[in-house]
Amino acid sequence: MKLVDVYSTDKAAQVLYDLLKERKDWQNISHKAMPTWEDHVRFIESRPYAHWYLVEHEGEFVGAIYISKQRELGRFLFERFTGKGLMHEAFKILRNRHPGKFIGNVSPLNRPAQKQVEKEGWKLVQYVYVLE
Repeated sequence: MKLVDVYSTDKAAQVLYDLLKERKDWQNISHKAMPTWEDHVRFIESRPYAHWYLVEHEGEFVGAIYISKQRELGRFLFERFTGKGLMHEAFKILRNRHPGKFIGNVSPLNRPAQKQVEKEGWKLVQYVYVLE
């Protein structure tokens, strides 16, 4: 397994877009609707994260992981690769590469992600509400 910098491969935009297409409503905390391809590319080109990687396993991109400028962690696997411990391994590599404190935002409806972060030792510190 390895982490490949998003900006080092021309395949990144398509892989990340395909990941977005797989996300369920209950997994999202920031997206209300699927962006257009053009908006997606603009977002990537804006370099929104401090560190952003594609997760590669056995020669195939299986997901993505990032650290925001506020040290928030974001991660997502293609559905066919979930439940195999791949993201846990990717997170270990990321932590070795970028040690320190992380913040994890998880949708309250995303019980699988909650179980994963609890298993990794994360602690729940707050609930966040939004009024739109």
